[in-house]
Amino acid sequence: MSRPEYPVNTWLQDAVDLAAENIGHRLDTDRGDRPWFWFDLKSDPPRLVHDYWDFCDMSGRWTNAVMLARLMTGRERPELEQRLKDYMLARQGPDGLFYNEPAESKAIIAIGEVPEGVFADMFCQARIMVALTTWYLETGSAEIEERIERLLRRLLAIMPREGTACRAPALRYLQGRGWQKEGGCPQIAAGFAANIAPMTMRYHEASGSDAALGLAKGLVEGFVLTEGAARGDTFHFRSDGTFFGNTHWGGGLPATAAAVRIARAAGDDRLLDFCRRVFENIISFATDFGWMPTDVNTPEEGKSNGQSEICNLTDAFHTALQLMAAGVGDYWDFIDSAARNQILEQQFRDPHRLFTEDQIRRADQPIAEGLRGSVESWATPNSLVGNANGLEGCCTGALVRACYFAWQHAIEESSGRVSIHMPFSRAHSCLDLLCHEPWEGAITLRIRQPCSVRLRLPKWIEKNALKVARNDAAVAPVFDGRHLTLDELAEGDTLRLTYPIDETRREYRINDAEYTAAWRGGTVVEMRPVGEPYATYLRKERLETLPPDPPALG
Repeated sequence: MSRPEYPVNTWLQDAVDLAAENIGHRLDTDRGDRPWFWFDLKSDPPRLVHDYWDFCDMSGRWTNAVMLARLMTGRERPELEQRLKDYMLARQGPDGLFYNEPAESKAIIAIGEVPEGVFADMFCQARIMVALTTWYLETGSAEIEERIERLLRRLLAIMPREGTACRAPALRYLQGRGWQKEGGCPQIAAGFAANIAPMTMRYHEASGSDAALGLAKGLVEGFVLTEGAARGDTFHFRSDGTFFGNTHWGGGLPATAAAVRIARAAGDDRLLDFCRRVFENIISFATDFGWMPTDVNTPEEGKSNGQSEICNLTDAFHTALQLMAAGVGDYWDFIDSAARNQILEQQFRDPHRLFTEDQIRRADQPIAEGLRGSVESWATPNSLVGNANGLEGCCTGALVRACYFAWQHAIEESSGRVSIHMPFSRAHSCLDLLCHEPWEGAITLRIRQPCSVRLRLPKWIEKNALKVARNDAAVAPVFDGRHLTLDELAEGDTLRLTYPIDETRREYRINDAEYTAAWRGGTVVEMRPVGEPYATYLRKERLETLPPDPPALG
């Protein structure tokens, strides 16, 4: 492929490729490829450390991430993918649940009390379902279908029911001993288990599984469609469309995404509108560049708490896409801005900004490689390493999933009409899309086969300032609302869209601190004050350094 006239932004593909490389360095071959969940930054030199999240949470997330990275970039890692799949599948017990092995030491990141012995964590079953569903959707494998069905049947068998509703009584199910009694945190268990619902419903859509539909509907009914506050639930929904609590592992956004899928299948407009109100309230706490607190309407209604976690944003993308598929709301600018800004900025790229060369040399583990490409779970608006003790591994998988959501839905085609919802560089069967921001205000379309195009203009592009050229000849742009329409395009055509891209500054007050962001088009290129210990949005250097090679569009 010849080098384009303008630099091309392929940051989504670059980020997922870097994340997949990181995952390859975070498997402990001495423990049969057990993932390293935790990065201990207090140790000298820093160390990769095992925790109980290794077994199912990390193996599920990372298996899914490597599969999605392959689909996005075309770069195959067959040995790594197989190792992850083998490790994950080995976690499944004879009863169908996926089990964590006994903890060897006190949990580093613990929700409730981690029990002794072998146990199935309900949140971890959700991460397994993400990977198994991706695997099934890609291959239609009868073996994977059978494993999913065994998992779902067992969950239905152990989950207490109130009519058709399911409510987990604890965070974990102990192998051969029943539900966790001590430290099982029943006050948050319903939301914890509701994380299983969205991908269970997605699997039902693909397979028609009755077990999947029954479980997904039961979990949503037992958490979303119940008076949680009256039942003593710490995290709960209110009938006016407000969620209180943690929006990721607490179940707020995953359960809402599942409820939207259920409402779409049933044609339930009332439930769809409820989900829209929940979602719009939650994202009202996010900034326009995608920084989003982990807890909303805490400690009181209208307030938020916590730092930004990519897992939350991934759940938000999932929910937004489901709502739009149902014809409810317009959230493309939210996804576009968060993906090109906060999602990418929470990834570590330079280990030397945290580790000294002496620490890297003295370490008996690949700590530089184990950091490069990993993703922060505790980001402030201008810095990473919000938890000075260390780094989790969960958000590395979440970043890949978020980027995949944006990449997958940026371009969609039906009957020869290509809809471009977000101008992210990517290859498609009908065309190649090249985004030249933040270097130039330009988008290039290279047509692969005859088609028509309907391109939604992001909010930062003014219609009256847009210029369009087809094969270097100017054409008058035709609009349908915010959409540019381009008809009767032929194989080999090249279209160039250009528009002014000025630097602007916006002021923010977040968690009682002041910030100033410099924007070029839809991209934040600088954040002031400069954060510590790992500053983000140092993108001015990217404007001065052009990509050395033609882009890999994936």
